[in-house]
Amino acid sequence: MDLKEYSSIENNEVIDETTNVEENINSGFDMNDVTMQLLMNKGNYDKYVVKNNPEKMLETNEFIRDLQKYRSEILNITEEYINVIDTDINSYINDSFQEYAKNIIKYLKHKEIMYENQFNEENDYQQSDDTIFTKFDDNLPRKSYWSGEQIIKKR
Repeated sequence: MDLKEYSSIENNEVIDETTNVEENINSGFDMNDVTMQLLMNKGNYDKYVVKNNPEKMLETNEFIRDLQKYRSEILNITEEYINVIDTDINSYINDSFQEYAKNIIKYLKHKEIMYENQFNEENDYQQSDDTIFTKFDDNLPRKSYWSGEQIIKKR
């Protein structure tokens, strides 16, 4: 490959990257919407969408209705994919199911690790709080941490 070919390839790549950015901007990608979605809880974000983007809320409501309508068929297809490894409906659904299954498996493994972690047990938190905040018997003699001498409390 000579220098002219390399230069033309590099220029085309720059043009393609610029075109992709312009396509994202023209396709309705809204940075403000992404920011609001990440910074708000689901309830407040839904209120924000209803107020500022009613078309998106209509799409979401239609998706929920379709999900309820086709629920049993979706579950049947999912069960078929799980039970018969070689199921082939179409490449898009095959790839989507594989990504879905991988993400669910990652989630479940993460959940197992979280529950196996000894520091995440509720009883440990309760026990450590009880240990930290127990009442001290003021009448017992104690030794100083620094000098090792006995502390005598005067009343």
